[in-house]
Amino acid sequence: MCFNKGLNVLVGEKDSGKSAVIDAIRIVLGTTDQGWYRIDISDFYGEYNTKEITIRCKFKDLSEDERGAFLECLIYENTTVKNKPYLCLFWKFT
Repeated sequence: MCFNKGLNVLVGEKDSGKSAVIDAIRIVLGTTDQGWYRIDISDFYGEYNTKEITIRCKFKDLSEDERGAFLECLIYENTTVKNKPYLCLFWKFT
């Protein structure tokens, strides 16, 4: 899922995964108590029941202040225009 700059709105039917998206962002950013994680065996479905969840967040178009705050964590993407630094965060549940 990609978000646009500025305000983004998640819209969908009940139980369509809106809260799961927000929970995933909160988990990967570490903005919740470590005991808060609500991952349960019921989060794994049918034949895809590998008992592993990976969350990856990529933050692009960072401001100069944001790049400075995360300088040691930045990854540089080589493009035809120039190297663009971005922040990539991963979280894995097994």
